[in-house]
Amino acid sequence: MTLTVIAVVVGVNLLLTLLLALFYLMRYQRQELERMQMQEQLKNLQGDLRSLSRSTAAVGERVALLEQATRQVELQQQQLQQRQTTLKTSNPEEASFEQALKLARKGASEEELMDLCHVSRGEAKLIRMMQR
Repeated sequence: MTLTVIAVVVGVNLLLTLLLALFYLMRYQRQELERMQMQEQLKNLQGDLRSLSRSTAAVGERVALLEQATRQVELQQQQLQQRQTTLKTSNPEEASFEQALKLARKGASEEELMDLCHVSRGEAKLIRMMQR
């Protein structure tokens, strides 16, 4: 082989080596860019996750407060119902009047109201007039 052929072969080998190195360098740079973008996305997602965690904790606290308020309202309602029952049983006239109203709604006559509920004729007339 001649010196010129050897120089050409060496030159081609050198050129191919440089092209290959350039290809791998560009590939590495592209991968590095993708890695940096993925890291940025990961940071953003981690921030979003922290925000969601804080929001979830706040919602949990609000739910707990609402549950507590609901229990308090239920307790107050039970106390009011007990008080109402106590008042009805402690005042028989009121209980009779309530019973008279119920009977009048069902169509009871003045006589029936007087007999069953122990109300006067005037009260029985008034109750029936109220239910018309």
